[in-house]
Amino acid sequence: MKSIIITGTSGLIGGYIYQELKKSKLFNVIAVDKELNVDLTDSNAVYFLEKIAYVDVLIHCAAKIPSLNVSMKDVVETNRKIDSHIFQYCKETKTRIIFFSSMGVYANYGQDVIMDETMSLLTQPGEENYFVEKIYSEKLFMQLNNTIIFRVSSPYGIGQKNNNVLKIFVENIKQNNDICYYGAGSRTQDFIHCLDIAHAVLSALHHNVDGVFNIVSGEPISMKKLAFLIADLLPNYTGKIYSNSINDPQESFRANFNNAKARDLLEWNPVVSLSTGISELI
Repeated sequence: MKSIIITGTSGLIGGYIYQELKKSKLFNVIAVDKELNVDLTDSNAVYFLEKIAYVDVLIHCAAKIPSLNVSMKDVVETNRKIDSHIFQYCKETKTRIIFFSSMGVYANYGQDVIMDETMSLLTQPGEENYFVEKIYSEKLFMQLNNTIIFRVSSPYGIGQKNNNVLKIFVENIKQNNDICYYGAGSRTQDFIHCLDIAHAVLSALHHNVDGVFNIVSGEPISMKKLAFLIADLLPNYTGKIYSNSINDPQESFRANFNNAKARDLLEWNPVVSLSTGISELI
């Protein structure tokens, strides 16, 4: 039975992965946050992790997420500390790592092109942000042997804390409030259920592969269609859905992401439809 550490199990993605791996009964799962209280920003984190018995794989989901109440500098510095300590641990113990990154690392993120893992990454010398830090950490972890990078787009699921457009629409429709979208509502987003992400991890654990994988649904939806989809799933909804006529600065944003590599090499397929996933939330 493989022993696996999962960081960030109090978060959305880490929580789902923890639940699915425990449910499988195939692994000895050690959960940082839920079972093991280790401050990963502390340099002593490496020492505490090394006190654990032999570990086969570390699934690294822990990260500070940008928000209105947190400075980007704080986000970058916190994540840099966490990732450097995890890197040091994996390097010293030769532990395989699955690191969670973001689709936002691509240079042409949001452009109307099909984006796969061969696309160029952001190059913004001197400008530190969440995505640039992710690129830094990807390069760091790729120095290790047998590393997997999962680039994820717009994860959602039960227990979601951060306010993305899907959660905002769901909460408003549940309260029977009107929903307004910006401009023509043509901006698209690729939402993937965290259960599908957890199953991608399970697939990776059963395959001797490494490298970068886009973990996305591959089925983008516009903001206008998203609003009507959610409303249709709640038959008693009587509110209005309309454009507020304010131009959306991201009107041309397109989430055209390719997940063929994960389908092929990991033998993984996302199975939770957006309708099914949203139904769980309402």
